Parts: sequence; structure tokens; C-alpha cells
Amino acid sequence: QSTFPVTTYEFPLEVSSTDSPLLKSWGKFKADALSISELGTLNSEAVKIFALANWK
Repeated sequence: QSTFPVTTYEFPLEVSSTDSPLLKSWGKFKADALSISELGTLNSEAVKIFALANWK
């Protein structure tokens, strides 16, 4: 828990297990209410919207 998050900048399971000021500054983890499977379903529509907006 202490090494992996510092090298990958991924949120650790337990924030207090890291010495990284950056990771500690993120505070407590807040789970997203949106299902990961729904993100995949909406991906093609999102890509079209990004293209229309000239987003890069």
C-alpha cells in the first residue's frame, strides 16, 4: 500500500498508508455512483460529442 500508489499515482486503499503529500492531499476516496459498464456503453456517444466540439 505504500510503494505502489507513490509510483503509479493511483488512489491507495488506505490513504494513511502512504507518505506521499500529493496522495494525502486527495483526502478520503469518493466512489463514483456511475457503473463502469455504463461508461463503456456511453463511450461512442462521448467520442462523437468530443469530435463535434473539436476537443483534443
